[in-house]
Amino acid sequence: MTQSRWKKRMLIFIGLFVLGYLGIVIMLLSLENRLVFVVTPASEAWEPKPSEQLQDVWIAMPDGGQIHAWWNPPPAGKRETLLICHGNSGNVSFRGQTMLRFGQELQRGVLLFDYPGYGQSPGEPNEANCYDSATAAFDWLVTQQGIPAEAVTLYGESLGGGVAVEVATRRAHHALVLMKTFTNLPDAAKARYPFVPTHWLMRNRFDSLAKIPTLHQPVLVVGATDDRIVPFRLSERLFAAANEPKQLIPLPGDDHNDPLPPDFLPKLRAFLDAIPAPNAP
Repeated sequence: MTQSRWKKRMLIFIGLFVLGYLGIVIMLLSLENRLVFVVTPASEAWEPKPSEQLQDVWIAMPDGGQIHAWWNPPPAGKRETLLICHGNSGNVSFRGQTMLRFGQELQRGVLLFDYPGYGQSPGEPNEANCYDSATAAFDWLVTQQGIPAEAVTLYGESLGGGVAVEVATRRAHHALVLMKTFTNLPDAAKARYPFVPTHWLMRNRFDSLAKIPTLHQPVLVVGATDDRIVPFRLSERLFAAANEPKQLIPLPGDDHNDPLPPDFLPKLRAFLDAIPAPNAP
């Protein structure tokens, strides 16, 4: 083979490689919202409430729309409440038993809402309206249920951790709990697609790493050491960026979607109970 022919073939190969790479990147960008928001509307999957203790509520959004939520009120004489921001898939109906268990073992109220497009909440999700829906849910607890803002713990799972951090920057709160969440979405995407320049190209950011240094309420970061979706190192980086008081709980050997170990809720309750309660009105 002559040198000129070899160079020509190399140029063709490089050109095909570049075109293939660009094609994959463009495809991932076009699918970004579908990959970030794995929407499960009630028309596709909906589980009945496991107990009538869980109340259906509708919460007004700033844009005039509504989101749907399940509300498990706190025990008599209690005000402390957990506001759960769930991850990027499923809907509230998948988590009814979790709500009951959290309420019973933590002795707190639990409000779990669906982002726009999830469950019975109408619309389509995006980063901004995920933040707004969580803020609306927080404000509903304060204005409609009389729960002091300082009695509300923000609990974010995976993508919901990014939502919870944003609400923590907007509202006074009791504590922030981040369960298997990331520093920011481009970091998490980079772990799965290392060949894509995610920080340059992604529209959805959920940048908790930039926000958490501004917070001064107690923070609990929980990470699964064998997490194949949100690597544990991202939990460690987020923890390092947080201010004191803070605590890191590793879940040894756990993956992203593994159930919580039996000893986790007692640890969570001990963390929350150690924080001074808000003064009674």
